[in-house]
Amino acid sequence: MKKAVLLFLLAATFYIAGMYRYRPLMVLFFAELFIGGAMYVQARYLKKNLLIEIPRKSDSAQKESILWCVITAKNKGRLPVSRFRLRLRFGYPQDGRSRTKMIYGGSDCGDYPLRFGMYAQYCGPVRFRMDHLKVYDYLTLFGAKKSFREEMTIAVFPVEKVLRLELGGLSGRAGSVMYGNQTQRKGDNPGEIRQIREYRAGDSTRHIHWNQSAKTGRYWVKEYEKEMDRQICLYVDIRGNDRIKRKKLSAFYELLSAFVMGALEQGACVRAYWQDGQNNRLMNLDVTDRGGCRDLLLSLYRLEDEGKKGQHARNEEKKALGISENCFRIDSDLNLYLNEILIRQFSVQNLDREILQHVIAV
Repeated sequence: MKKAVLLFLLAATFYIAGMYRYRPLMVLFFAELFIGGAMYVQARYLKKNLLIEIPRKSDSAQKESILWCVITAKNKGRLPVSRFRLRLRFGYPQDGRSRTKMIYGGSDCGDYPLRFGMYAQYCGPVRFRMDHLKVYDYLTLFGAKKSFREEMTIAVFPVEKVLRLELGGLSGRAGSVMYGNQTQRKGDNPGEIRQIREYRAGDSTRHIHWNQSAKTGRYWVKEYEKEMDRQICLYVDIRGNDRIKRKKLSAFYELLSAFVMGALEQGACVRAYWQDGQNNRLMNLDVTDRGGCRDLLLSLYRLEDEGKKGQHARNEEKKALGISENCFRIDSDLNLYLNEILIRQFSVQNLDREILQHVIAV
């Protein structure tokens, strides 16, 4: 619109100056022409010296919260940038489509952080890609375009819920629950030192690391490993995950997280298995705490982000890795099995209520 107004003024000024041979109007015409040319050159100068970068290539957030992202505008020139427009595409890799968001901002000379947020509706890896930048002159008459490629991935984790499990019926059976297992996690009982951290209210003074405290002038305590009471075997069946809708896939991640958290609440660790179909490998991970639960979800997110399909592990593969017959299984249809016997089927619509209200007794 502003360019059209400028062209109209140039044409009108030139016409009137020529019609009446009025020199001041002719000077005004050349001044308008010079300003237009200067703004055209300025837009390209600002574009040349402006770079957009993503400081962090990966991050995490919680479902149903705001994804806060920070990008850095680096202006290497001597003139500040009054206005630029950045095109951002984002979406879940599996969905095959992305949404577009326009971000407007400005930058002084040097580095200028720009913060924006988006709503995280579902669990999974959200990929952000910036591919188009348009920088304007000070009068926003002209815009110079610039193509580039900057990406980041944000892992959206489920809101922490606990599926209540009663595992008493498995106490005497080998396999899915094994008492006296040597898998370890953070605790307070003496044993092998896991890490040293700063003292917090309520910590036992018996665990203070006096040498480190004397060196730093602050209290530090020693964290020890302790044994888990038992171990649960869980096969994560990701067959068909690449074909289901995002809402259902998000519910699958939520159910998986709730089951693992329920096992941890019972003092058990979880040995999770899943099949990497593209590499034809059976993967496994021991989950002993909340951080391990997130590591499990991240492993599945990476498969989704890389477009890898899941397969079902063959019996010989399971036996080779020591997967017992007494094993839980969760599939993409939100079914929970034990020894391939369906013990509970969950629904997408009522998943939150079912997780909080139902007890899985085996």
